[in-house]
Amino acid sequence: MGLPLLEAAMHGCHILARDLPVFREQGLAHVQYFDDDRPEMLAAALRALAVRSERPAPSQEGLPTWAD
Repeated sequence: MGLPLLEAAMHGCHILARDLPVFREQGLAHVQYFDDDRPEMLAAALRALAVRSERPAPSQEGLPTWAD
């Protein structure tokens, strides 16, 4: 399930996730997805996430809650 992504977003974390349909169900626009198994592609995604992490974390406004 994509619950870990939602919880990370609720804590204001930057997110890098495997591009799986279950992770896209949450509709989180600020998640950076990767879909290649090659180490160099994952390394590139991690470098891109590091650059994004220098900016403020995404807003938590409008995220679903446990009550939803």
